[in-house]
Amino acid sequence: MTGPLSEQLSEIGREDIIWGVYIFVAVFAILSNQIEKDYLFSHDVKKYRDFHNINTVLLTIGLLVYIYFFINASNKFAKEKDKSNYLTVVATTLFLIGGAILLYLEWEGFDEPDIL
Repeated sequence: MTGPLSEQLSEIGREDIIWGVYIFVAVFAILSNQIEKDYLFSHDVKKYRDFHNINTVLLTIGLLVYIYFFINASNKFAKEKDKSNYLTVVATTLFLIGGAILLYLEWEGFDEPDIL
């Protein structure tokens, strides 16, 4: 099978993989939150590093997903320059910028405790 239908099916298959990644991210985000709660009660530096590292990995994965959606939206806009595709590019660009900022903030650790 070739043509637009094959391309659409291939895109849906890639998006199925991304939904699987989101499930992974959700599970590990819940784990990270639990470790952060434990840290708040214990002030154990290891727990801080653990949830900080998990959050950094999750935000990196999120940024990669945003990059995929940005590239996909840009390619669609290049093929067909209509308002819908333009707005999709704008939206994915904003998500990409937001994801990059969140990753930067987590990486820099502006909320690091004084005990480190």
